[in-house]
Amino acid sequence: MSKVKNNAVAMAFDLSRATARDVAPLLKAISAGAFSNMAGILALVATECPAEWGEPNDAKTYAQLKLDDLGLAWKAFKMEIESHKADVKVTFALDAMTIEQYDALNAGLRRANDPEVVAALLAEHVVACDVVDRVDDAEQYLDLPYYTHFRALTISLSESAERELANFRKRFID
Repeated sequence: MSKVKNNAVAMAFDLSRATARDVAPLLKAISAGAFSNMAGILALVATECPAEWGEPNDAKTYAQLKLDDLGLAWKAFKMEIESHKADVKVTFALDAMTIEQYDALNAGLRRANDPEVVAALLAEHVVACDVVDRVDDAEQYLDLPYYTHFRALTISLSESAERELANFRKRFID
């Protein structure tokens, strides 16, 4: 847990409190344009907010804020996410993919706001990972803390897929 202060909004967060399973429906709703679900995400991870706002773990606290105040809260949250560097060790098996598998992986990663899709991709492509017992079990990925572990795995998978494509292009196309 750490405290973030930006533009006079002091907040504290515990990013380990929200699992991928917890945030999945909220992220999907936000992606579909239901921005009030940002309040639900903040309630999952905030441990402190300005006292005049209300309780930090109550979605109503954030849903009733003026847009500028909600924006400041969200900005503080994003700063906390960006300051957190997860130490997750993972190995992917991407070098033996077919182009169809790469296309499916790429399409899935474009839906990164859908943790269930990404968890299935992780279960398919991870061969070693220090934060799950069974790398082929999508449910285990969904039970990981979203902002401290799952997000790091998603970014790592995306970067690995991009490297594979760049290597393919360099060797055979460019």
